[in-house]
Amino acid sequence: MKIAFFTDTYYPNVDGVVIAITNYRKELERRSHEVYIFSACNNGLAKQNKDPHAFFYEGIPFPPYPQYSIALNPFASKAKVREIKPALIHCHAMASMGFAAIKAAHDLGLPLIGTFHTLLPQGAHYITKNKHRQEIVSQIAWRVIKEFYGSFNLVTAPTRIIVEMLAEHGVPEEKLVVVPNGIDLKKFTPRAKPNTLFNNLRLPKKSKIVLFAGRVTEEKHVDLLPKAAKKVLRSVPDARFVVVGDGPFKQVVENTVDECGVRKYFTFCGTIPNADMPSYFAAADVNVYPSTFDTYGLSIVEGMACGVPAVGADAFAIPEIVADGKNGFLFTPNEADEFAEKIVKTLSLKPSAKKKMRAAALATAKKFSIEKATDELLAAYARIL
Repeated sequence: MKIAFFTDTYYPNVDGVVIAITNYRKELERRSHEVYIFSACNNGLAKQNKDPHAFFYEGIPFPPYPQYSIALNPFASKAKVREIKPALIHCHAMASMGFAAIKAAHDLGLPLIGTFHTLLPQGAHYITKNKHRQEIVSQIAWRVIKEFYGSFNLVTAPTRIIVEMLAEHGVPEEKLVVVPNGIDLKKFTPRAKPNTLFNNLRLPKKSKIVLFAGRVTEEKHVDLLPKAAKKVLRSVPDARFVVVGDGPFKQVVENTVDECGVRKYFTFCGTIPNADMPSYFAAADVNVYPSTFDTYGLSIVEGMACGVPAVGADAFAIPEIVADGKNGFLFTPNEADEFAEKIVKTLSLKPSAKKKMRAAALATAKKFSIEKATDELLAAYARIL
């Protein structure tokens, strides 16, 4: 079966959407399906592309995230779709390439399925800093989402809570289905070695590593980590905080680190090769995720696949992955003291409790294998073919 993926982001960008698409593409192709990528890009990537199954459409940078782009002529993709003759279009986008996916499916009479990856209404702070206006922008965003998915045959989301939110805001319930994003359990494994992190960062071998991995954006609340760090260090002086990832909020986080006087305990790695991530998770004693924005929580699951418990904000999709007291701990969103308490609690686990929590984390990760996720994705496709 030929499948057309439409997306607003693809390599060289590295984010949850790109990783989800790439994992699905690899597994689908392993099962003899053909996957074609249609993506917006900038910086001349369309001319540099050497992937015969990927097609890029040049655009202008999206101001909040300059690495992303809005394609200037996304509808040119329809001619290539007509040439390929896919069985269906799977839309992972809600900007320029999303509208191109709708147009191509409508004009060519193709089934159209979409995946809701990003909680756009929670990003109103990029439009205005006024709280009242943010509420208005959020309400408008939900109306746009309802209209956008109106012509889709099926809409997936990676967690139950997000499916329920879409239904509450007008997307027909009969069109909605949970299809989790899968991870590669051959790559993210408890057998991963931590050498890369310690060798690259020259951290003391006895350090207790508190790891954050993800985009450094306002809605991820990474600035909560240095606020919690002061309290953590009083109980666990060997704690070291490693931030993997980059983004427009990084300078704010670094400023907060300095204001809290914890600079010597923090290491900012920036974006690293995805191939190195298993070794970073393997070195971590706890994987933290203070975000209140996510439809899934990819890095939490990847960390659990390496046997690392998580401390995550009790918001949106995170409680569907983090079972409080079993494979990690939850804390009240934006509460730095409680965040610190849960980090200390994880770092202070006795060996038997740590072993039990590690086993629970591994068991959770197995539920999200790319093989199982692809089975569910193909079942969703079968509903509209």
